[in-house]
Amino acid sequence: MARYNLWMNAKVYASAALLDDEERKRDRGAFFKSIHGTLNHIMVGDRVWLSRLTGVVAEAGFMAPGIRALDQELFADFGELRAERAATDAAIAAWASSVTPERLHEPLRYIRGGQWREHPCWWAVMQLFNHQTKPPSRSASERRGSMAAASQGRIETCSNSRRIIASCCRVEKRSRGSTTNCGKPAKGARLW
Repeated sequence: MARYNLWMNAKVYASAALLDDEERKRDRGAFFKSIHGTLNHIMVGDRVWLSRLTGVVAEAGFMAPGIRALDQELFADFGELRAERAATDAAIAAWASSVTPERLHEPLRYIRGGQWREHPCWWAVMQLFNHQTKPPSRSASERRGSMAAASQGRIETCSNSRRIIASCCRVEKRSRGSTTNCGKPAKGARLW
């Protein structure tokens, strides 16, 4: 999934590069206003989840290093955003290539809003990759022409990503009966 993510982001950014800066930043009434705003938001989410997955603890008031809010504009310049997207995708791919099946079944603990949270690591990985499918599909109506064509592959994979992650994260029933054989919580089981 990480390699696919890297490939698809390269396609989306190549298409976005065909638009001029004014068109990329035009308010289209989308949740994050513009194509540029949506791409920035996806970067924010990826960096937040990647920092959690790699054990980076953010300072008080931050969600991840340098990130205070989900709508924060990390990079106003598209060229810089594109370069940082590639670097972030490479970091995601590097993490994914090193993660073990055992690690995916361990709890992931992190602080959000001053409170400790805990989820199974596989759940966080699913969040990371599913998050990237949602903003482009939500903002599909804001794109025309080449952006719509480039993002189509990502939109279509939204329903498949859960199935792929689930098949990669199968676990055996535990003695406590808290998980099913597909790695999902058993009915009535508590995740945190």
